[in-house]
Amino acid sequence: LLLLFLSRILCVDNCLLNTNTKIQHNGFHRQLNIDINILSDTQTNDVVLVYPVSSDVYIDQDEIESIKTLNYEIIFTSNIDTEQPKYLSDTHIVYVYFTLNDKRFNIEIPLHMRYQAPCVTYHYQFQLPQPVILTRQTSTLQNTISLPCSPLHNSIECNWLTCQYINQSYEPDNILYIPCGSVHHTHLILIFTLVFTGGVSLLLTALVILYFD
Repeated sequence: LLLLFLSRILCVDNCLLNTNTKIQHNGFHRQLNIDINILSDTQTNDVVLVYPVSSDVYIDQDEIESIKTLNYEIIFTSNIDTEQPKYLSDTHIVYVYFTLNDKRFNIEIPLHMRYQAPCVTYHYQFQLPQPVILTRQTSTLQNTISLPCSPLHNSIECNWLTCQYINQSYEPDNILYIPCGSVHHTHLILIFTLVFTGGVSLLLTALVILYFD
């Protein structure tokens, strides 16, 4: 409360916020839900959320573009291959742009789990990172950074101020458990694959010989 009071009186280059992040739904297709509450005065109502998307998950660009009811816009910094497993994927960053309404905003982003390499514990565990949230500035301050002004004008950069977290709430299910194949079954699967492939090959060969005989 003291930080909030001082930021409003001094009007310094300071942005304070609370967030509550949780994951909805189950399985490989989830939804990232972030409640944002800006506590200090801002120069504009334009906000960008910078989210590092790890190789464990992905945001489907085609899916985002097909949803007509979104209350935000996204800049993807790289092309997303939705078919790649985790061990062939890279971390990428997305910029989520939105406009504040009474200093509060809720974002819902479809989030998909990638397939994992075989592991010992039958599931892989990781925690979603906390996003960086910035507000656009009309004047140049010492600690602002330059980012695209908007998805529509992504070649033009504006000054953005990073907000500081006063309180950040994480739901227990923000630690995600992604199923993975057991390494103990590797030899069994290999033997089954070789036997099945060999059997099918012999059957096809016999059928070809009978057909042309």
